[in-house]
Amino acid sequence: MSKKLFVGSLPNGIQDATLRAEFSKYGPVEDVYVKQGCDPGRQWAFVTMSSPEAAQLAKDATDRILMFHGCARPCDVMVAKNQG
Repeated sequence: MSKKLFVGSLPNGIQDATLRAEFSKYGPVEDVYVKQGCDPGRQWAFVTMSSPEAAQLAKDATDRILMFHGCARPCDVMVAKNQG
């Protein structure tokens, strides 16, 4: 299982530090990548946890639950799939 999470439905202008602080509640965060230049309402990011277990814990605790200021709905959190 991957230790990288896809996080969708984020508010425009969210900072990587905000995501790092939220996801570090579930284990050490190795990396945060916030996609720049998204259309309004389509902001997303990748959060890489220290282990697959931490990623699963974070997913279970936040998927369709986690809300950030400026969000119209809870974030979608899923284990990232390798492309290619």
